Amino acid sequence: MDVPDIGVTGAGNEASEAWTQWRGSGRDAVVPDFSLTASWPDVPSLLWSAEVGAGYSSPIASEDVAYVLARAEESEVVSALSLETGEILWVDSYPAPPTKAPEFAQIEGEGPYATPILHAGRLHTVGVNGVVSTYDAGRGELLWRRDFSDLIVETQRFCGIAPSPLIADERLIVHIGDDDTGEVMALDPRSGESLWTWSGPAIGNASPNVVELDGVRQIVTMTDEGVVGLGIADGSLLWQYPFPGVQGSCSTNIPSPVMAGNAIILAASVQGSRAIEVRTVGRLDSSGKTTSSSHCGATSHPRAASCSGFCRSARGSSFQPMPEPVTYFGAPKAALERTASPWLQAMLCSS
Repeated sequence: MDVPDIGVTGAGNEASEAWTQWRGSGRDAVVPDFSLTASWPDVPSLLWSAEVGAGYSSPIASEDVAYVLARAEESEVVSALSLETGEILWVDSYPAPPTKAPEFAQIEGEGPYATPILHAGRLHTVGVNGVVSTYDAGRGELLWRRDFSDLIVETQRFCGIAPSPLIADERLIVHIGDDDTGEVMALDPRSGESLWTWSGPAIGNASPNVVELDGVRQIVTMTDEGVVGLGIADGSLLWQYPFPGVQGSCSTNIPSPVMAGNAIILAASVQGSRAIEVRTVGRLDSSGKTTSSSHCGATSHPRAASCSGFCRSARGSSFQPMPEPVTYFGAPKAALERTASPWLQAMLCSS
């Protein structure tokens, strides 16, 4: 088995910005205060490299340590490396038997996919089979581990758990499931104790985020059937919007939703790209806690939010959209005027 390296090159600016989770510290792929190096070498110099294993999980880093979740044979391996030298500071592994059919594994790999998160001195990882682990980031001591593989039934071509974990108001948020059902769970990051669970459709492959919509902070994440907003305090369903991502037996809801003001931008190879806007019409407190059920767009339930789509592209996409000015083509002006986001008003959207 080929074991890929993780490497660091000498090109780029010298500022050290912690990159502590999926898409960076703000979960938005933005590096604050980044400045380009005045001159670039023809070939970047390799400072160091180290064997860490295979996989699709992204490395994360504090100011001086990189953390990686990877696969070696039939185990998942968590490593901490010195950013200065590449020295492996600590390593842990646990069994993670491959579950993907060989014909798909040869093309797509066997994971892991979810990027770890570093918070309050603890490193949290989610393995391809639903094993959630928390370490003391400095010492590498395993603080707790929970195995949610019993929630996974490999009925079709289950690709493995891909949503990266999230910290929301001192809750560790994980999304575990299979081709049929999925559960978003809030765990105590110190002990692993379950705080709440929201049960829904099959999981997508996108990662959850904490956003503020119409004054309410909430968790937004993708299922295989669409995008949902959940209350941080209790996991209650605040709203949902249909965005089916099934192509054959594999979910194509891969890119994480991106926020722009009160708008959410979605993208997938089946549905193309779309922007929706969410407005609160029911009673929610500032934490997103509700006293009644809420179901966006369903007239048979009391609604805590309403959703409307104002921009759509039929072009399929498996790439992560960015919350920066992007050019779309051919949208009617009236569609853009329905959003309160200034930069979206200047965008051209295709129908």
